[in-house]
Amino acid sequence: MKTCPACGFHNTQERERCLKCGAVLEHDWSAAQHKVRLRRFPVHRAASGLSRLGYALRRQFEFPLPENCPYRHPWTAGFLSLLPGAGQIYNRQYRKAFWFFAVFAAFFYLTVVTILHPTSYLFIAGLAAWILYAFNDAMVTAARIDGQQWTRGYTIGSYSALLFYVGVFWSLSQFFLVGIFLGFILYCLYSIAWGGGEVNRAKILTTLALSVLVLGGVCVLSKSGNPVLHRWVYWNSDGIAPTLQRGDFFYVDCATYWFRPPRVGEVIYYNPRRYTIERGGDMWSVNLSRAVERVVALGGDRFVRKGGVFYRNGNEVPPEHRPLNPDGLPDDLEIDVPAGRFLVFISYGVEEKVLGGLGGTHRAPSPREGISHDWAAACLVAPREIYGRCLFIWHPIHRRRWLTPGSFPPHR
Repeated sequence: MKTCPACGFHNTQERERCLKCGAVLEHDWSAAQHKVRLRRFPVHRAASGLSRLGYALRRQFEFPLPENCPYRHPWTAGFLSLLPGAGQIYNRQYRKAFWFFAVFAAFFYLTVVTILHPTSYLFIAGLAAWILYAFNDAMVTAARIDGQQWTRGYTIGSYSALLFYVGVFWSLSQFFLVGIFLGFILYCLYSIAWGGGEVNRAKILTTLALSVLVLGGVCVLSKSGNPVLHRWVYWNSDGIAPTLQRGDFFYVDCATYWFRPPRVGEVIYYNPRRYTIERGGDMWSVNLSRAVERVVALGGDRFVRKGGVFYRNGNEVPPEHRPLNPDGLPDDLEIDVPAGRFLVFISYGVEEKVLGGLGGTHRAPSPREGISHDWAAACLVAPREIYGRCLFIWHPIHRRRWLTPGSFPPHR
């Protein structure tokens, strides 16, 4: 007889479970394991292998919280994760950081290789979504490390705050760069002088020194007359087609010229000076607020056109360094570029107000079509008149391309 270890009921010798309560009675476990091995056919072995593989893969994507980790600042982790993986490293989850960065790199690669195709918008959306997910994951993990709770409302609030900060930065960086530095000064005033503890002489002097240093940086960056990081420009003229056509939406990089001057061959976005041009007794005053053209010569160069051929310092100019619209220039011209200036031709006719008897708005003639005594001087552009270099066309999609020297066919 077998006595049930659970209820004490006496069972017959051949039973494996208690007749009364169903508990397992004492039996030969090795025989039971042998029966299990007999039932392991190839299908069962394959299923078992797949199960072990699935478990191993799940283990790769299980990221426990790090032990003995000091306090983590959720917002610091979130903003670092705008480069996916950086915030996860801050949270000391290195394997998770690898996977986040790997997916980000894959999306970035697909975006670059499809940038000239409409499907690039799908990968750009995927890239943005992954960055937002990494941002939220880093903040949630940092809060959990600190022993805090994180709700869905916190996630919505963090996304709203992120979009607000990015929007403010984008607007300030495009139009009011000085505002960014002033905001930074105010933040330093708050964090250093008023952030914690009592205000003392050391904090006040540190704040004043930092404010002077940042304002000095503003003055250095603004000495070019253009304290702007970038611009998006919509173009509404066909004067320099096919480089730029009506309806093109292009990006202007304004920060590069803080650190170096323009180079020959670069297409710049600038504010040309006013000049007058005469034809048939009518006088036009051309005063453009913006223009796009190519830098063809630097200070100290001699630029000549004879018989339709361009020469710089006695050498023939290669096609990628010629003006964007040579058809609008005189066949013979000779200009010496003074030091500190850049030769940028205004080579196409524009819509401007007429000073003569016609009145209203008419198309002003190009330099080839009319006579001007101050046009050559207006083509000598000062650094303060240059907004930045035209980097690439973004829209429409079939026109998307770089606008850097040698990246597009010249206008002949």
